[in-house]
Amino acid sequence: MIDKESLIAGLHDAGAIRFGEVSVLTPGQTAMHIDFQALASRPMVLRRVARIMQQQAAELTYDRLGAIPLGGLTIGVTLSLTIDKPLIYPRPLSNESNAGRLIAGEYKAGETVLMIDDLILNGQSQIEALTLFQIVRLKVTDLLVVLDRNMGGKQKLEEKGYRVHPILTIAEILDTLLQLHKISPEQHRFLSEWAAESSARQTGKPDTGSLPPGSLLKGSGG
Repeated sequence: MIDKESLIAGLHDAGAIRFGEVSVLTPGQTAMHIDFQALASRPMVLRRVARIMQQQAAELTYDRLGAIPLGGLTIGVTLSLTIDKPLIYPRPLSNESNAGRLIAGEYKAGETVLMIDDLILNGQSQIEALTLFQIVRLKVTDLLVVLDRNMGGKQKLEEKGYRVHPILTIAEILDTLLQLHKISPEQHRFLSEWAAESSARQTGKPDTGSLPPGSLLKGSGG
């Protein structure tokens, strides 16, 4: 069983989930900051992410892991060590010493790769990595990610035939932090509406509500 409550609490305490202080939101403002690269300095939380991904990966068939830099690389390495599966990842194209080598690590054409990333926004970074893996004749059917930001990326990837397995959603994070008294009911309402409006702007779906004038979001509670 996946213990999402402990994971969300650990992510919050590690600073991977932070909240800004804003009044009435305007386009472009961010009320909720997600930075999973902060986990590089929090091995306990990083191991928890890897153990949960291990449970999800147990039901999938693949030959090796593929991490999407930079967000998925630390998580991919940790998962690789946890389940003892080899890891590959796209090389930086600007590195001249790697000319002719698109992928770091060993692999064989035709192998199936389980892709790892920290979060999905509009799906563009995942699609770029998947295209690169297709060029070297690697097969990808599944992607494991920590968070789906509900910005249309998951749907875009699924329309292309990929199966996307997120551990968390924004709604689960906010609901859990409310239950743990990490945020107040007012913050929960404000953040939920902000997330819904952000998603609507990205996906083109109608807004489900609007933020009331004069609303104030303080830093995280408790």
